[in-house]
Amino acid sequence: MLAEEGRIEFSSDPQTSVRRMLDRLPLKEAVVNREVAIQSRNVDLPHQDPADRFLGATAVVYDLTLVTADIRMMRSESFRCKGMSFGARGAPLAKKKQVNPPVRTV
Repeated sequence: MLAEEGRIEFSSDPQTSVRRMLDRLPLKEAVVNREVAIQSRNVDLPHQDPADRFLGATAVVYDLTLVTADIRMMRSESFRCKGMSFGARGAPLAKKKQVNPPVRTV
């Protein structure tokens, strides 16, 4: 959907790009079961989007950290969340390194 809306771009068609990315990552599938469905009503979100509720509930049930670029999801206190920023072509943006001023000893 993000590619269809022009919010992210891929170097090839979105399905092929996503498959390639997922094949490279050591991921395990988290089954959406009845406990996830029940917990989906208990996650703290400012909206009622069922997909987001299932993602949040899955993080709760399986004790996972959700990685997202969605600011609304990042604001929830129901589950651990790691925010990501994406640039052109869907590539994650590197975080700017914080430069500490030199320490002077006297």
